Amino acid sequence: MKLSNKNTEEGKYDFHIGNIKRNTNDYSNALIFYEKALKKSSDIKEIYNNLAGIYMVQGEMEKALEIVNEGLKLYPQYEELTFKKGQLLFTFQRYKESIETLEKIVSKDRYFEVYRFMGLSYYYLQDKQNAITNLKEYLAKVNDEIKEKTEIEKLILQIEENQ
Repeated sequence: MKLSNKNTEEGKYDFHIGNIKRNTNDYSNALIFYEKALKKSSDIKEIYNNLAGIYMVQGEMEKALEIVNEGLKLYPQYEELTFKKGQLLFTFQRYKESIETLEKIVSKDRYFEVYRFMGLSYYYLQDKQNAITNLKEYLAKVNDEIKEKTEIEKLILQIEENQ
Protein backbone atom coordinates (compact mmCIF):
# COMPACT_ATOMS: atom_id res chain seq x y z
CA MET A 1 0.00 0.00 0.00
CA LYS A 2 2.87 2.39 0.80
CA LEU A 3 4.44 1.73 -2.59
CA SER A 4 1.09 2.20 -4.31
CA ASN A 5 0.53 5.53 -2.60
CA LYS A 6 4.12 6.62 -3.23
CA ASN A 7 4.13 5.63 -6.92
CA THR A 8 0.86 7.07 -8.11
CA GLU A 9 1.73 6.59 -11.79
CA GLU A 10 2.63 2.88 -11.61
CA GLY A 11 -0.15 0.33 -11.60
CA LYS A 12 1.98 -2.70 -10.76
CA TYR A 13 1.59 -2.18 -7.02
CA ASP A 14 -2.19 -1.92 -7.26
CA PHE A 15 -2.14 -5.01 -9.48
CA HIS A 16 -0.24 -7.00 -6.85
CA ILE A 17 -2.55 -5.81 -4.09
CA GLY A 18 -5.47 -6.85 -6.30
CA ASN A 19 -3.90 -10.29 -6.61
CA ILE A 20 -3.63 -10.58 -2.84
CA LYS A 21 -7.28 -9.58 -2.45
CA ARG A 22 -8.36 -12.00 -5.19
CA ASN A 23 -6.39 -14.86 -3.63
CA THR A 24 -8.23 -14.29 -0.35
CA ASN A 25 -11.58 -14.19 -2.20
CA ASP A 26 -12.01 -10.49 -1.42
CA TYR A 27 -13.31 -9.84 -4.91
CA SER A 28 -14.86 -6.44 -4.34
CA ASN A 29 -11.56 -4.98 -3.12
CA ALA A 30 -9.61 -6.87 -5.77
CA LEU A 31 -11.77 -5.17 -8.41
CA ILE A 32 -11.01 -1.77 -6.90
CA PHE A 33 -7.27 -2.35 -7.06
CA TYR A 34 -7.35 -3.88 -10.53
CA GLU A 35 -9.35 -0.93 -11.84
CA LYS A 36 -6.82 1.46 -10.29
CA ALA A 37 -3.99 -0.54 -11.82
CA LEU A 38 -5.65 -0.52 -15.22
CA LYS A 39 -6.03 3.27 -15.16
CA LYS A 40 -2.36 3.67 -14.32
CA SER A 41 -0.84 0.87 -16.39
CA SER A 42 -2.97 -0.52 -19.19
CA ASP A 43 0.20 -2.26 -20.39
CA ILE A 44 -0.09 -5.03 -17.76
CA LYS A 45 -2.04 -7.59 -19.75
CA GLU A 46 -2.73 -9.79 -16.73
CA ILE A 47 -4.96 -7.07 -15.29
CA TYR A 48 -7.50 -7.73 -18.05
CA ASN A 49 -7.38 -11.46 -17.40
CA ASN A 50 -7.83 -11.13 -13.65
CA LEU A 51 -10.59 -8.53 -13.95
CA ALA A 52 -12.49 -10.71 -16.40
CA GLY A 53 -12.07 -13.73 -14.15
CA ILE A 54 -13.57 -11.93 -11.18
CA TYR A 55 -16.47 -10.64 -13.23
CA MET A 56 -17.08 -14.21 -14.46
CA VAL A 57 -17.06 -15.57 -10.89
CA GLN A 58 -19.52 -12.85 -9.91
CA GLY A 59 -21.79 -13.69 -12.83
CA GLU A 60 -21.21 -10.38 -14.60
CA MET A 61 -20.58 -12.00 -17.95
CA GLU A 62 -21.21 -8.95 -20.12
CA LYS A 63 -18.74 -6.88 -18.11
CA ALA A 64 -16.24 -9.76 -18.33
CA LEU A 65 -16.59 -9.90 -22.12
CA GLU A 66 -16.14 -6.14 -22.34
CA ILE A 67 -12.87 -6.37 -20.37
CA VAL A 68 -11.69 -9.35 -22.43
CA ASN A 69 -12.33 -7.48 -25.67
CA GLU A 70 -10.47 -4.43 -24.36
CA GLY A 71 -7.51 -6.61 -23.47
CA LEU A 72 -7.53 -8.46 -26.77
CA LYS A 73 -7.44 -5.15 -28.67
CA LEU A 74 -4.09 -4.46 -27.04
CA TYR A 75 -2.86 -8.05 -26.79
CA PRO A 76 -4.49 -10.09 -29.58
CA GLN A 77 -2.18 -13.07 -29.01
CA TYR A 78 -2.87 -13.34 -25.25
CA GLU A 79 -4.12 -16.91 -24.91
CA GLU A 80 -5.70 -16.53 -21.47
CA LEU A 81 -8.01 -13.82 -22.76
CA THR A 82 -8.73 -15.78 -25.91
CA PHE A 83 -9.79 -18.75 -23.79
CA LYS A 84 -11.98 -16.56 -21.59
CA LYS A 85 -13.57 -14.99 -24.66
CA GLY A 86 -14.41 -18.44 -26.04
CA GLN A 87 -15.97 -19.42 -22.72
CA LEU A 88 -17.99 -16.23 -22.54
CA LEU A 89 -19.25 -16.54 -26.10
CA PHE A 90 -20.32 -20.10 -25.27
CA THR A 91 -22.15 -18.78 -22.21
CA PHE A 92 -23.97 -16.29 -24.43
CA GLN A 93 -24.89 -19.17 -26.77
CA ARG A 94 -22.86 -17.63 -29.56
CA TYR A 95 -21.54 -21.05 -30.49
CA LYS A 96 -20.06 -20.30 -33.91
CA GLU A 97 -18.11 -17.36 -32.53
CA SER A 98 -17.01 -19.45 -29.57
CA ILE A 99 -15.62 -22.12 -31.89
CA GLU A 100 -13.88 -19.54 -34.08
CA THR A 101 -12.27 -17.99 -31.02
CA LEU A 102 -11.23 -21.24 -29.38
CA GLU A 103 -9.76 -22.65 -32.59
CA LYS A 104 -6.97 -20.10 -32.19
CA ILE A 105 -5.64 -21.92 -29.11
CA VAL A 106 -6.91 -25.47 -29.68
CA SER A 107 -3.42 -26.88 -30.19
CA LYS A 108 -2.22 -25.64 -26.80
CA ASP A 109 -2.16 -28.57 -24.37
CA ARG A 110 -2.78 -26.40 -21.34
CA TYR A 111 -6.19 -25.50 -22.75
CA PHE A 112 -7.71 -28.98 -22.91
CA GLU A 113 -11.04 -27.47 -21.85
CA VAL A 114 -11.19 -25.90 -25.31
CA TYR A 115 -12.24 -29.29 -26.67
CA ARG A 116 -15.17 -29.49 -24.25
CA PHE A 117 -16.45 -26.03 -25.13
CA MET A 118 -15.96 -26.64 -28.84
CA GLY A 119 -17.57 -30.08 -28.66
CA LEU A 120 -20.59 -28.74 -26.82
CA SER A 121 -20.83 -25.82 -29.23
CA TYR A 122 -20.85 -28.20 -32.19
CA TYR A 123 -23.44 -30.30 -30.38
CA TYR A 124 -25.75 -27.31 -29.94
CA LEU A 125 -25.19 -26.42 -33.59
CA GLN A 126 -26.32 -29.94 -34.53
CA ASP A 127 -22.90 -30.86 -35.95
CA LYS A 128 -22.71 -34.24 -34.28
CA GLN A 129 -19.52 -35.49 -35.95
CA ASN A 130 -17.47 -32.47 -34.90
CA ALA A 131 -19.08 -32.62 -31.48
CA ILE A 132 -17.97 -36.23 -31.00
CA THR A 133 -14.48 -35.55 -32.34
CA ASN A 134 -13.89 -32.65 -29.97
CA LEU A 135 -15.50 -34.31 -26.97
CA LYS A 136 -13.39 -37.45 -27.47
CA GLU A 137 -10.29 -35.29 -27.72
CA TYR A 138 -11.31 -33.68 -24.43
CA LEU A 139 -11.66 -37.10 -22.80
CA ALA A 140 -8.24 -38.13 -24.08
CA LYS A 141 -6.64 -35.11 -22.39
CA VAL A 142 -8.56 -34.93 -19.13
CA ASN A 143 -7.75 -36.85 -15.96
CA ASP A 144 -10.26 -38.94 -14.02
CA GLU A 145 -10.75 -36.36 -11.25
CA ILE A 146 -12.48 -33.87 -13.54
CA LYS A 147 -16.17 -33.94 -12.67
CA GLU A 148 -17.34 -33.17 -16.20
CA LYS A 149 -15.71 -36.33 -17.57
CA THR A 150 -18.65 -38.61 -16.77
CA GLU A 151 -21.14 -36.11 -18.21
CA ILE A 152 -19.17 -35.91 -21.45
CA GLU A 153 -18.88 -39.70 -21.70
CA LYS A 154 -22.66 -39.98 -21.37
CA LEU A 155 -23.23 -37.26 -23.94
CA ILE A 156 -20.96 -38.97 -26.47
CA LEU A 157 -22.87 -42.23 -26.03
CA GLN A 158 -26.17 -40.37 -26.47
CA ILE A 159 -24.97 -38.67 -29.66
CA GLU A 160 -23.61 -41.90 -31.09
CA GLU A 161 -26.85 -43.76 -30.34
CA ASN A 162 -28.89 -41.10 -32.12
CA GLN A 163 -26.77 -41.03 -35.29
